[in-house]
Amino acid sequence: MKRRHLSIRRIFQVLFVLIISQAQLDAQGFEFGIQSGIVLANSHLVFDPSFDESDRGFDPIISFSINGFTGYRSSSFWEISAEPGYIQKGSLQIGSEDDSSDDIRIQCHYLQIPIVIKTRFADALYFSLGPELGYLIKVNSKPESMYDLNEFYDRKYELSGLVGFGFTVFSNLDFELRYNHGITHKLETNYMHGIGTEVLEGKVRDYNEYFQMIVRYRF
Repeated sequence: MKRRHLSIRRIFQVLFVLIISQAQLDAQGFEFGIQSGIVLANSHLVFDPSFDESDRGFDPIISFSINGFTGYRSSSFWEISAEPGYIQKGSLQIGSEDDSSDDIRIQCHYLQIPIVIKTRFADALYFSLGPELGYLIKVNSKPESMYDLNEFYDRKYELSGLVGFGFTVFSNLDFELRYNHGITHKLETNYMHGIGTEVLEGKVRDYNEYFQMIVRYRF
């Protein structure tokens, strides 16, 4: 676990140096600003061994993100940026189909740094792709759980990937739609599942995933 934490920290350092070195090539291409997003977050459960189960008991939640950004825009068709900030991930655990009061909203609070490479097809349209590095600050639930969820979600560092499509409305205003999915999982635990007379036992891994609508303003 410690080796993995160190490797992700090393990725942070290398990507930061790359962005700064690119920005120094042309001061006129350096830009910064703020952005915020509406987030539709959910949990993606992966069972090992797998089984055919359409209802995994989770629904998405609506949350938000707020970030700064700094980056370099080349004179050709590409851009690179870092977007440090905060995002709330999580999911809605369905307690009962007949009574929504049994549902539990699980909220995972992350510090994040998406590293985004954008390719422009025109002055106004672009495609974005890149990794996201995250650090889990805390986990809580509504209504509040009798258990400390932070003991279950003990994987603090997260690596995920994003893909998006955006357009520039004005020279200093962007709108962008993104999808993000975890490469590393936030939780791993054992499970038991009965299928008729057969009982499956194995492990389940919980990955973050979310859609995001971003509004970005350049200073």
